[in-house]
Amino acid sequence: MNPEIKPQNPSNTNKGLEMYFSPEIAEKFAELEQNEKNFKVAQVVDTILLQESADLKDPIYSAELGGGAHPDRYDEFFSKLINNGGHMDWVDVAPLMLELAKKYISNEKYQNRKEIITFVKSAILEYLHGLENEKLDLAIMKYTIDHIDSLDQLFELLSAKL
Repeated sequence: MNPEIKPQNPSNTNKGLEMYFSPEIAEKFAELEQNEKNFKVAQVVDTILLQESADLKDPIYSAELGGGAHPDRYDEFFSKLINNGGHMDWVDVAPLMLELAKKYISNEKYQNRKEIITFVKSAILEYLHGLENEKLDLAIMKYTIDHIDSLDQLFELLSAKL
């Protein structure tokens, strides 16, 4: 690994993410994400994930970076992971969002996702920094890239981890 890659400054880790640490706001935000627009975006991402993973060797190791509260999306991709022994790290810096994510997959429809998801409380750069090189087959980032302080560091880490 490049020795110049260092974890993000912890004092900046939550910059711009304050709402995800407030129980009332985080829960309302997660509820607001239950809308047609977000479901359509998730369907598009699901389709892209299937296309991009078509030539990957199973089992697929994936990560949703800045996952938020909704691992109740990507039905087709999760089916593929489950059927082929894959894995998903669901990474978020906000413990409240991870708790909401666990809640959203607590119903019977999503029980099997619990077998392949690891919920990881971490900032994106710190997660990537701690991951072994060439561990990831796919990394998913929606609505999160604008929260990264150093895009150069992000892409350098992704290059090493994918």
